[in-house]
Parts: sequence; structure tokens; C-alpha cells
Amino acid sequence: MGVVTYWNGEPCKAKRVEVTVANPHDLAKYWARDLVGKRWPAVAIIYQSKMFFIDNENDDGWTKITLGFGHPMFQHKGIWVEDGSAVSVDQ
Repeated sequence: MGVVTYWNGEPCKAKRVEVTVANPHDLAKYWARDLVGKRWPAVAIIYQSKMFFIDNENDDGWTKITLGFGHPMFQHKGIWVEDGSAVSVDQ
């Protein structure tokens, strides 16, 4: 049985991935602006039929959705991802 993951205290599907960081519409305010075009660790989350990605440097994103039950008190950083660039790193 795999690890149970959560978003906002509710079960969700998630996996660790490596992505290519995409260029958002407002690059000036983007925390990862210096990472655009580079490969980066992230967590892919499917919650309420929507997929999104959060930063997973130092396993912070994974900690949020497992030990932190996805609660807002555990901070995270959303990450823009180039379409089709996510590759699973989970075993």
C-alpha cells in the first residue's frame, strides 16, 4: 500500500516528479523566475479533478501533503510547469 497524500485535509492523488519550469505570464513576481527552462523537483497533485504542481526542493512539498495533511499552515510554492515535462521519480 502506498503513502496516503492530502490536500486541505482531504485525500488526494500525488506523486513526486521532476519538471521543466515554465515561464508564467508575470515573470517579474514569480519566485522561480531564475529557474525557467531548468529541470526541478516538484509534486504533482490531483485534487477535485484538477492537476497542479508545487515545489519539492528539500522534499518540502512532499512533507506538506503527507505529514502536514496538505493544510495551509504548511507553506508551499506553486510552480508553473511546461506541458508534458513531468517525469515521475517515485519508485
